[in-house]
Amino acid sequence: MNDDDVARVLAGARTDRTPPPDLECATLTALRSRGAFAGSIRSRVRRRLMQAMLVAAALAIGVWIGSMRAPRAVPAEPRFLLLVYMNPEYRPDGTGDVAREAEYRAWAEALERDGHLLIGNKVAWGGVEFRPNRPRIERASVPTPDEARGLFVILAPNEQAALAIAETCPHLKYGGRMVLRPMS
Repeated sequence: MNDDDVARVLAGARTDRTPPPDLECATLTALRSRGAFAGSIRSRVRRRLMQAMLVAAALAIGVWIGSMRAPRAVPAEPRFLLLVYMNPEYRPDGTGDVAREAEYRAWAEALERDGHLLIGNKVAWGGVEFRPNRPRIERASVPTPDEARGLFVILAPNEQAALAIAETCPHLKYGGRMVLRPMS
């Protein structure tokens, strides 16, 4: 029953008699207890408004997450792979891993701000080595000098510029070994 139906019923009601005084209160109480007013216009408007706000919030969160995961456009500038190794000459300065990692991170962030770094990651110890016609080799979690410890993809206009960038890496300060290779 909607508002129009109620209006029709009331229009046809007798008006020559006065209803008992507490009939209106008893009728409203009975209608409320049966949920007759749950679908009022005001509650429907509130419910629609809440649904619209939830949809808008979900869309905003989706756009925000999508913008975080959107891949960066890869510049057409030549790329160079810089591999960082921990050779036997590597000598930590005693500042500890946290301070040293912060130094590497600051170097990489500066390169990224200047538009010279596409990727920079530390490489974990161990892994699995694959060779043709041989069983795979599970590498121990103990580092060996021939394992890369980090990699950077550097953007530079030419090899000389990439070499100049690589020479600023803190790894050289500690006696580490690095290899710079052009990428095609």
